[in-house]
Amino acid sequence: MFRKTVGGLTASAVVAGLAAVGVVAAAPASATTPQKAPNPQLAGCGIPVTLVLDASSSIGGPPGSSEQDQVKAAANAFLEGLKDTNSSARIVQFSGTSVQISERKEIKGQGFTDLQTAIQQKYHNEQGYVYPGTNWESAFWRTAEPAPVGEDPTLSNGLVVFVTDGVPTRYGTDTSNQGQTTQFYTDQAQVYSDLLKTAPRSNRIIAVGVGLNEQNSPGSTARLQQVSGDVVVQSVAPGKTINDFDVLIPNDFSNLEDALKSVASSLCGGAITIEKLTDEGPNGTYAPAAGWNITAAVTGGAMNPADFEWIKPVNDKDEQVSDTTAPEPVNPTDPPKGTVQFQYQPEQSWNSKNPSIRITETLDADFDPRTSPFGFHCEFPGTDRTPVEGQLTVSGGNAYFDIDDVTADQRLSCQIYNKHKRTTLRLLKQVDGGGTTEAEWRMTATGPGNAPSYSEWGDNQSFREVWANVEYSLDEIAPAGEKDNYVAGDWKCDKVQPTGSKITIPAGTTDVTCTIKNSRKGELVVKKVTDPKGATQPFTFQPTGWNNNGVFELKDGEEKSSGKIAPGNYSVAESVPSGWTLADITCDAGKPSRDGDAVYVDVPAGTKVTCEFKNTKQTAWLRLQKQVKGGSAQPESWLLSADANAPFDSKDIDKVPGNNADYAEVYADVTYKLSESDGPANYTPGDVWQCVTDDTDRAETAIVKPGDEVDLEPGEYKTCTIINERNLAELKLVKQVEGKNNPNDWTLSATADAPDTDLNFSNDGGSGEFKPVYAGTQYKLAEEGPGGYSPSDWQCELAPQDVEPGQVEEIDLEGGKITLKKGQRVTCTIVNTRDLGSLTITKEFNKQESGFTGTFDINYTCVDGATPVKNGTVSLGAGKSETISGLPTGTTCTVDEPALPANPTGWTFNQPTYSPSKTATVTTKDETATVTVVNSISQVSPVVVKKVCPIDVTLHKPQPKKIGNQILTDKIKTKKPSCVLLKPVVLCRPIASSAAGETAFCDTKVTKKGRIVVKTKGYDGVKVSVVVRTKPKPGFTDRWKPDTWRKSWKLT
Repeated sequence: MFRKTVGGLTASAVVAGLAAVGVVAAAPASATTPQKAPNPQLAGCGIPVTLVLDASSSIGGPPGSSEQDQVKAAANAFLEGLKDTNSSARIVQFSGTSVQISERKEIKGQGFTDLQTAIQQKYHNEQGYVYPGTNWESAFWRTAEPAPVGEDPTLSNGLVVFVTDGVPTRYGTDTSNQGQTTQFYTDQAQVYSDLLKTAPRSNRIIAVGVGLNEQNSPGSTARLQQVSGDVVVQSVAPGKTINDFDVLIPNDFSNLEDALKSVASSLCGGAITIEKLTDEGPNGTYAPAAGWNITAAVTGGAMNPADFEWIKPVNDKDEQVSDTTAPEPVNPTDPPKGTVQFQYQPEQSWNSKNPSIRITETLDADFDPRTSPFGFHCEFPGTDRTPVEGQLTVSGGNAYFDIDDVTADQRLSCQIYNKHKRTTLRLLKQVDGGGTTEAEWRMTATGPGNAPSYSEWGDNQSFREVWANVEYSLDEIAPAGEKDNYVAGDWKCDKVQPTGSKITIPAGTTDVTCTIKNSRKGELVVKKVTDPKGATQPFTFQPTGWNNNGVFELKDGEEKSSGKIAPGNYSVAESVPSGWTLADITCDAGKPSRDGDAVYVDVPAGTKVTCEFKNTKQTAWLRLQKQVKGGSAQPESWLLSADANAPFDSKDIDKVPGNNADYAEVYADVTYKLSESDGPANYTPGDVWQCVTDDTDRAETAIVKPGDEVDLEPGEYKTCTIINERNLAELKLVKQVEGKNNPNDWTLSATADAPDTDLNFSNDGGSGEFKPVYAGTQYKLAEEGPGGYSPSDWQCELAPQDVEPGQVEEIDLEGGKITLKKGQRVTCTIVNTRDLGSLTITKEFNKQESGFTGTFDINYTCVDGATPVKNGTVSLGAGKSETISGLPTGTTCTVDEPALPANPTGWTFNQPTYSPSKTATVTTKDETATVTVVNSISQVSPVVVKKVCPIDVTLHKPQPKKIGNQILTDKIKTKKPSCVLLKPVVLCRPIASSAAGETAFCDTKVTKKGRIVVKTKGYDGVKVSVVVRTKPKPGFTDRWKPDTWRKSWKLT
């Protein structure tokens, strides 16, 4: 059957585990009762207890007199018997299942109250568990389990008091199951009872069976023994301990209260619980104290072991035992802080000896027993005996008290009170330097922990109680806002020597007065002033005796305060930076004494001393001058300036002319920005000012700083010069000629008007180079050279390197005048073109009746001196003309008609004539010379003209281009019946060969209609030629003549 897990194991697994060590049988449901685990022995009182109460339906009755009320009363009596014994309790109730009605709490104070409340309000309320039924397994399971169903840590070395009035009728852990035998239910419960008893838990189980004797319920006793142990008692005899029995069977519920009281007595009978309390709690309250040695002794004639034995600690020889009070607990099962517990087991002879218990403490040197209202207080838990309280008796280094007539059923729970030894203290204030009074200061003395403190005004004359033999820290609280205004002296005490601000007053020394004197602090202020005002120059100061001797920096107008300092002698020295002079040091108090760049002052108590350090800026002498290179401008055309940033701008040089010869006073070690006004146009200042010292004892080294800046050493004379140069450009003039002349036949020039004429230049047209010219000045471009040429406009362009990619820069050129910008490199070109004219040839011819409409071929030849210009042939019909242009001036042309056309039938041409001449010369530009060729014709006898026999060839399409079987022509015929067509001739040869007519290279087939087919033979390329001829038929030769047609193909 499936079971719930127990601590990570099933019930069967737990049983199997116990069986493995010989505790129980392996089969809990068998007919044989399993062997139970031994019931462990307990050491004594002061242990964790779990009270397990039956809340099944068999426990009933009306409220106020019911069995339920009797169970509640018995449970409360049980707790009462364990109160103040360092014991703790947890309460579980069960019926069909189980539930915890109170978590574990100490059986004392609020814990005891909470436990009683849980019993009163939650017992048998049928909340949180299955009702009805009696399920022992669930009860022991919940007792043994860890949280959340049980507790953490799990119960160990404790006592389980199991109270029931019936045999089990259910099984299951958090379920209520039926249908099995009573023995099965008991076996299931034994799984968890054995788990509780088996080490390392080692809990003792006392089973209390109300009315479950063999007469009333046969077999019940054995079942109770199965979950606890073998020893069965009806009641617990006096002097018996919790280890002397396992099963307790009261007759009924009316006897349950006494039964549980006896269980408490058997556990804690003879228990003595001592709690040590000292006044070290907050505000002097009493709190548990650890580490006190306590002795418990039995007096009055009772002897060990005849009448009793100590069982905690175990001692069967001595009448007294000792132990120390516990420290702060670490584990939940540790005893509470400040407690110690003893326990004895009385014998039957105990009461006859009327013994007393003496409790003794070893006194601490810093404590006395409390005397009011009492030094000890003892109660007797679980009994009606009246509590006892009183004073301790001091004897030597110990203090004790006695409790008389302690019976065997009584337990002691006592508190012992000790009070720290006291003394008296007074703190007084003295004030020097004014500003406050003694009554405004709060004086304090603070001890360790919760020791009483001292806190009074500085003029208080009363003594206050403090602890003796402990260290106190003395202090004071200044009036609001005055803490940093005073210097504290040393504490002085009249009866005890303090260590700094610490004091320990020995016991027996009283009325100790401690005094401290405070002197009001002074202040030292260093103020910086510069001439000129507003200087940002940091000045470094070295203080002595204040500011932790750490250097600090000040600028003009700034000041440094020492803060509140003790009255005394102090100093401060300035590290004067280059370019400055420490002109003066003045102090408004403190008897100042200057030593070089330092001052010494006495700061009186409560006085503020201000010392002013005044520094003046050192000066030098600067002269600005202008030099001009090139052009006609003069130095005075520029105004020169030297400017410094504020606050050093009061000695700036403002717009002196460039021919200045005077020095001006300026600040030394200050950077001046050098500048010049706009002067004449087209001048550029040099890249840097050239600054040279004029002092004879200084090296004459030019000093150039980026950004045209200059600074001077103190007293230095320096001249700074800036050179302005006339802006220049570069110009090259180039001649190009279209004609027979050389460019060097021309002279090119660029000239500017006065006063900028010194860079005018000229050069041969073919040898131009870049020449410097003034930028911004207009130059006139001109040329001189041979006639017969026409010049173009000047064309100017920038040298390629002068323009960045993507930029366009224009050239100022207009009408042969050019103005260049600074740095431009420009090439200007002029092209001279030869002056040209033309020749017009005209044909004049009267055809008369000849019917001639053809043209005449006329040759012309034109030369310029010995240089050919043009020649050619024109074909002109009657009345037509043609012009030959582009003839340079000076060109002579000769016209000729060397051959005449074929004469028309019956006519003949006469030789031509030329008008005005067969030669003509172009003398001026754009002139047109003319020659007219005149032809005439005369009639002669008629002549028959023969016609050509026509050949009509139809080529095959597409035209063949590759070797193989190819068709060249589709048809060949002549259209005239007076003519005959001869057989075509086909010639083949390789293209690579130079041989001709090698017909062997191809096979040829010619049809009657003129279809020609060629078959090539194994060559990569063949040229095929076809020749076709015609001739007149007989009888037609007087009117017709032969003709020939040729065609070639390349086959590859």
